[in-house]
Amino acid sequence: MVTLADINEQLDTVTFVELATGEFRIEGRVPVWALGFCPDLRATGQTRLQDDFEFLGGFIEQAHEEFLEPGETRIGSGPWTERDLNDVEHNLSALAVIVKNQLVIQISAIPEELRYHQRIFQKAREYSLDFEQSIRDKEQREVLLHAIVHDLSQPLTMIDGALHLSEDPTLPREEKLKLDQLMETQIDSAQNMIRSILEISLWEHKRFSIHDLKAAEAPGVTECVKTAIANFEPVFKQENIQLELLNHLGASEQQVVAEEDQLRRVLSNLLENALRFSPPGSKVSVLMEDSRVDTTSPAEKMVDQVVITVSDQGPGVSESLAESLFQRFVGESEFGGRGGFGLYYCQMCLHRWGGKIECISPGTSQGDKAPSDKGASFKLTLLKF
Repeated sequence: MVTLADINEQLDTVTFVELATGEFRIEGRVPVWALGFCPDLRATGQTRLQDDFEFLGGFIEQAHEEFLEPGETRIGSGPWTERDLNDVEHNLSALAVIVKNQLVIQISAIPEELRYHQRIFQKAREYSLDFEQSIRDKEQREVLLHAIVHDLSQPLTMIDGALHLSEDPTLPREEKLKLDQLMETQIDSAQNMIRSILEISLWEHKRFSIHDLKAAEAPGVTECVKTAIANFEPVFKQENIQLELLNHLGASEQQVVAEEDQLRRVLSNLLENALRFSPPGSKVSVLMEDSRVDTTSPAEKMVDQVVITVSDQGPGVSESLAESLFQRFVGESEFGGRGGFGLYYCQMCLHRWGGKIECISPGTSQGDKAPSDKGASFKLTLLKF
């Protein structure tokens, strides 16, 4: 019976499957040339291709971005040349495919007789990648510009309106205090958004690595959630909306793979989103619970996770919009007001940390004509440190 190992050996290829941790597990035998890049591969059975192969860092990132779009299931790298740890030059090519919702990377060694053609293709590939990157940069700048204009206009409009109202000499003192509080809240919201935009622009030059995260830097998830809730409790109370925490993690603190400031901002974005769409007298709940996922890896069979679910009792989100809400930033009007830069920022953060965010909505019995009245839930999945 022909096996994958036999095929890899005959074609001088090596196949890897991505794990939830961001590492890749090898399938089949390890070719000799691959040991020049991953010397411990035979002993451990898994490695970080992004660190072992300089070229694959960008290729894997591109594959993740492409596979977010519906219909994309296969991406080829084209040929490239890279030197291993022994300074030996290799001519390689890679193929990325999605198999059962997992990213599979197959790397092939190019035969000697094809090197001349490979060099020509590599030059063309480099020019193509540069062009594609310039297009992505242009699109990202347009997205960020649209986000700034669209999302900053709301707090600025509210501040402007509050200032005009506060100039009324007949306005009671209590009403003026409410307007002052409203302006402070909107100023904080605008500053928070500006920091988020600056952070995303900086991420282009500074990648986050799970393996570089130190124990002292890994945030405690319970503390972050409790702090976010404490910050929002006054405004929830003012709007007559109940805000409750359901902590199923137990008494001990759980550290997660994330950046503390950004995680607090993600939680604040979700609570602010729930507040905006919750009617008076309703309830917003924050559920924290453990989760374990089978990675099918012999070296690491289970991955521990923390799941945070923020649920409201607002108008909800129709099923089709819930599925596409985090694919790409678009205007709020297309998502019934649920979109905007805040949710785009959340998705960018979770992707950066190796986690995920999804919108869970009961949908509607009327197709896409109206969202459900049973509310919406936003579910964050974070890796435990």
